[in-house]
Amino acid sequence: RVEPADLEDIGPLLQAMRKCLLATKGEGVAAPQLGTPLRLFMMPASKPGDVHVVVNPAILRASRALATDWEGCLSVPGYTGLVMRPRSVRVAYETLQGVRKEKDLTGFAARCFQHELDHLDGRLYTERVKKGQLVDVSDEETRRPVSVARQEGLAVVEVQF
Repeated sequence: RVEPADLEDIGPLLQAMRKCLLATKGEGVAAPQLGTPLRLFMMPASKPGDVHVVVNPAILRASRALATDWEGCLSVPGYTGLVMRPRSVRVAYETLQGVRKEKDLTGFAARCFQHELDHLDGRLYTERVKKGQLVDVSDEETRRPVSVARQEGLAVVEVQF
């Protein structure tokens, strides 16, 4: 759980996370991907170019209806796979100001929230891919988030799950 004191000097981490998304053309990034063990991630907002910073996220309810779609990950560059997840979720989280929010997410937003939450729980999408459905796309240009964090001068903590 992220406490308010954990967010006092969060500026450099948020900057590195945003740069990571831009440099990698990623859709979301979690603090642990940059070596920072906080329950915090960024994901796209409805306005193009904007991001939501999500603190202490939780899924309150998930639909029984499932959807399968392709996912990739900055932590597993060069691969993509088919992942089945709930089509919609009711989520709770806090803003950087400590305000608690609840939202209903569907489609891509629901998938992205679940994917990033998995990172906070020490799980990668590859654990959800059925055997034979992980595809090598290594000819695509990719950069690991931890590399961007180091380039930004952040101390990178190797987190073991």
